[in-house]
Amino acid sequence: MIRTLLLLVIFINLAGCSVLDVARYEFTTSKTKFSNYQLVERSWKRAGDPIHLNNGDLRDLGFYSALVLKNDAVLFEWYKSGRGPDSTSNVKSVSKSIFSAVVGIAEHQGIVSLDKEILSVNGCEVPKAMSRLTALNLLNMDAGLRYIENQSMDIYIKKDWSCEILNLPVEVANGQRFNYATPQSYLLGAYMQQQLNTPLKQYFDEVLFTPLDIYLKGWRYSPESLPFNGTDMVLTTHDLLAFAQLYINQGKYKGTQVIPGDWINQSFETVWPEAQGQYGYGLHWWQTTISNHKFLVAMGYGGQSIFINRENRLIVVTTAPLNRHDERMVYLRDFIAQVLEQI
Repeated sequence: MIRTLLLLVIFINLAGCSVLDVARYEFTTSKTKFSNYQLVERSWKRAGDPIHLNNGDLRDLGFYSALVLKNDAVLFEWYKSGRGPDSTSNVKSVSKSIFSAVVGIAEHQGIVSLDKEILSVNGCEVPKAMSRLTALNLLNMDAGLRYIENQSMDIYIKKDWSCEILNLPVEVANGQRFNYATPQSYLLGAYMQQQLNTPLKQYFDEVLFTPLDIYLKGWRYSPESLPFNGTDMVLTTHDLLAFAQLYINQGKYKGTQVIPGDWINQSFETVWPEAQGQYGYGLHWWQTTISNHKFLVAMGYGGQSIFINRENRLIVVTTAPLNRHDERMVYLRDFIAQVLEQI
């Protein structure tokens, strides 16, 4: 009974509500701050002809923010009362797409090879039943592990997450089936840490966040003292927008190449066309079509989202509380259709 209750509390926490810290959370409070935390003032030019959307729907559905950018100019920007550009949100699985960018940089630098077989992670050997496991399998969410997202929670009450993930049952050969599972993101982060001479979070700062003037406001850590890769980054709406602009500017920010251009192109390619409903998947990004326009999508529980359409140089970013996920994601497709009608 006690174990069941504990797993229930962990599920509530990981799915959205901060009921219990299953793992250490480094956060920008008065007690613990990342040493490089600061608020960056950002501004984008305003479109001469802004679009007009119904704020009431966003408010009624409980969103925190919504921002639309086209050709590097803001067409629409809305915040819930009491919130603004400097307000932070746990962006949940949007973190996966941010991690994807860092993997692409690491591959370009020769730190990680996507096709090289992973033999061990954190001192735990990859079981023969899982071989041949690669970073590309983990990025595409097609390692053959048996895991149900937000249900198979036992690994999170253990201390050695990497070993627990590797010991999950194997159902199919790697690369044969899509199975969205945050432990695949975590395992890839743990493997990547083995290849680095610096802490993984420091590497994120050096190659992605600092060049973008982003200062990570918080991130959950595992009992292995590793970032909970794939979820729980705390950022602002403007942080997400600055990141998203890399994907319409071929990886460049203020003239500096941050993400390799080839990696940007690969991210728009779908590996699993029917991964989930109307969304395909590949390299830790979702892909979908709305009103005959193709979008690259970063999606986090509750309605955290980035939608990117290269054809129109269009970006839509939203943040929200950690609830009502399905309802908000259905609405966002309609919201974006309305945006497309006006541009």
